[in-house]
Amino acid sequence: MGPLAIGSDGGGSIRIPSSFCGVYGFKPTFGRIPHTIMKTSGNLGTLVHKGPIVRYVRDAALMLDVLVGEDDSDRYSLPKPNFSFLKELEKEPKKLKIGYAYDFGYTKAIDPQVKNVFLDAVQKFESLNWQIEKVKLNVKKAASIMEIFWYSGFAYSLGPFLKQWQAKLEPDLVDIIKQGYKYSTLDIKLAEVQREQIFEVICRQFKKYDLLITPTLACTAFELGKNNPDIIDGIEVSPVEWLYTYPFNLTGHPAASIPCGRSKEGLPVGMQIVGTRFDELTILQASKIFEEISPWQRLRPNLN
Repeated sequence: MGPLAIGSDGGGSIRIPSSFCGVYGFKPTFGRIPHTIMKTSGNLGTLVHKGPIVRYVRDAALMLDVLVGEDDSDRYSLPKPNFSFLKELEKEPKKLKIGYAYDFGYTKAIDPQVKNVFLDAVQKFESLNWQIEKVKLNVKKAASIMEIFWYSGFAYSLGPFLKQWQAKLEPDLVDIIKQGYKYSTLDIKLAEVQREQIFEVICRQFKKYDLLITPTLACTAFELGKNNPDIIDGIEVSPVEWLYTYPFNLTGHPAASIPCGRSKEGLPVGMQIVGTRFDELTILQASKIFEEISPWQRLRPNLN
């Protein structure tokens, strides 16, 4: 509806709607854009990144120039880089080495159309004479870790209001809050340690690759009123098994969702581009090059 928007991404809430709607969404490194969510939500807030949702990659760079920087209201905030994202965007990146994956260990199924569109997009990167290799990201524990952080976080922040507001809340949210009370202190501490192990797995990949690319989601948009798909390619999936986004909230790495094609029904498919910490610029530069190879801005759904 407008050229610039700001999103809040604690598990994919910038990248998921961007993928579904055929726009560009960018989750910068944790701390790049200040926020004060930890004051009310504790550890849950360490998953949350603020970032732009736009139609053109240049606009994301422009917004980052304005939004990033240290703020004393947020002790996790990072100093402002000594360069302009918008100006540096015009420079060609070096010959990049990219790892691509669509299996995260917890991924049970991927829509065949999404997989094919994603692999076609990978081939477009290969046409740039960049080095492309298939990788397997074994972050199977990410699903259970994410649930513990989210559910216990909601129990802490919203639980005190449950008695007064339960009848007016969505039943799924009520279930999440109640589930959060079931976790023990030991469960939460173990999740904190396992989160660091996920971070180590991802960081090892960035010793070999400049960028990782994955589908943003395992499916295209589903019917209104549902929070998640039940079945993908004939296989039942849990509420988190269709998302490729949240492992990078656990680790704090920057990641973008860029439109990379359409399904036969004309629904957008997103490709996730992930960079090493503090290297938003390489993601932006690779995104701009892909945008030039495969522009999406004039695509419109057939509503007849």
